[in-house]
Amino acid sequence: MATRVAPSMTGYLHLGHLYHLLWVYAYAERMGVPVCLRIEDHDRSRARPAYEKALFADLAAFGMAWRGDVLRQQDDVTFYDQQVAMLQDAGLVYGCACSRRELADLQLAGAPELFYPGRCSEKKLPLEGHTVRFRVGPDRMRFKDERLGWQEHVPAQQCGDFAIRDRTGQYTYQFCCVCDDIQQEIRHVVRGEDVLPSTGRQLQLFHAFDAPAPTYLHHPLLCDEAGNKWSKRQHAVSLRSRLEKGVSPEQLLAEAVGLHQPISLATALECVTGQLNQSAS
Repeated sequence: MATRVAPSMTGYLHLGHLYHLLWVYAYAERMGVPVCLRIEDHDRSRARPAYEKALFADLAAFGMAWRGDVLRQQDDVTFYDQQVAMLQDAGLVYGCACSRRELADLQLAGAPELFYPGRCSEKKLPLEGHTVRFRVGPDRMRFKDERLGWQEHVPAQQCGDFAIRDRTGQYTYQFCCVCDDIQQEIRHVVRGEDVLPSTGRQLQLFHAFDAPAPTYLHHPLLCDEAGNKWSKRQHAVSLRSRLEKGVSPEQLLAEAVGLHQPISLATALECVTGQLNQSAS
């Protein structure tokens, strides 16, 4: 029984990440479970050693520890390969030759996310050298979010058959996330509301692997003064940059929970625990 911190190594951590970390550690404290650390570096084109080095420095600065060995997605893809073979034996994956341009042409105007209608599902293309797609079932995936209550997703209507590996052999977030949670025996997932739509399709993968699915809690996002969520794409100032300029960890913790005066990690966790308790009531 554990929860996890799983930062993507595509940029430096910023204040939004710190807010997320507080939710993870506050929830772990409340549930009495350890926190595992995962390095999400499956995106080989964007992951950088400098981001990982900064991550460890940031976690140390805020006094955040974890249990056990660090799981790095690039270290060994054997488990991913084995899981794909399992899905292939069950007839739940297929090769797809559609290009990005063809995918774009298939999209309906105003669609909230990329949808794949199964164009290559019966072509019997080999997996090697093609995008590997998971055959999404028609099921309505119902689950209880620990903060938002009962949710219902229909992946067949949201995204269709989604990619789990690209044509170069690089595995995707959706697939790695589920496989890693199985490997690390994660039973509680705490993440931002922006990832909520992924839950139904990930639950289908857990079911396909006959593996127990974790509970989920999707926390609110930290936004700037203009109401935009903090993100790498918006070039949010990194924690590392601010720490190196002399801003104290205590000041950053205060900013993450909307306070002005510097606070300790314990106090920051108490603030988030208050939000947790409100959600549960």
